[in-house]
Amino acid sequence: MIHAIGKLSAALFALAGALTFLACGPAYSENPPKRVYIVQSYEVGHVCGEPQAEGELQSLAAAGWTVGRNLQVKTYYMDTYKVNTSPEAMHEQGQNALKEISEFKADLVFVNDAAAVAQVMMPLVGGDIPVVFSGMNGQPEMYNERKHFMESWAHLGSNVTGLYEKLYAAQAVKVMEQYLP
Repeated sequence: MIHAIGKLSAALFALAGALTFLACGPAYSENPPKRVYIVQSYEVGHVCGEPQAEGELQSLAAAGWTVGRNLQVKTYYMDTYKVNTSPEAMHEQGQNALKEISEFKADLVFVNDAAAVAQVMMPLVGGDIPVVFSGMNGQPEMYNERKHFMESWAHLGSNVTGLYEKLYAAQAVKVMEQYLP
């Protein structure tokens, strides 16, 4: 299911689909650790991506998935805010992440923010790896036009789930006008 909510809490809700996937076996089993790959659109510590990744990992931990015991996590930073800003550079970063995802043999991929959604999630649509997006800057239908993954808002119908980012810019300006006419 897709919802419009703020970024800070987005990761907590996006884990519903991910936890369902990971719950197919007990968290404390003798099975090999699950491999989670997080793709960040921005650099290390960026205010738009880091809280999402922290929420993703905290939610996994709350469900019994512990890094170093039954969970391996690898993160890729696309650094598209200041460094890799051109469409070509973003595409190259996406290709690098996709290569690492394959080599890492990820069981689950989180894509945080628009560049990761466009460059990493979209090529993975319809594949075998579950993908959870957070911080999608457009309507999911916009991405669905590029590559079909969405049957409806309630049922995406593919290996993809997550949350899009709904910005309340117009409402924020109205509130500011009250204080700064």
